[in-house]
Amino acid sequence: MIKTTKVYLDRKTGGLRIYIPRDMAMLLKWNDHENIVLMQKGSQMTVIKDSITERQQKMMR
Repeated sequence: MIKTTKVYLDRKTGGLRIYIPRDMAMLLKWNDHENIVLMQKGSQMTVIKDSITERQQKMMR
């Protein structure tokens, strides 16, 4: 079980977005993003990028 910090419905798709903290993402070997965002729609769950993370990465360059 993964403890998440933020969960909310995406208004555009109606899917559920689940934010996983960076330390948990690193444990899950998803260390290419600062924060991992999972989107659940029906029975599918996919990893999507967080726009805040993209801005943070641009600022770090």
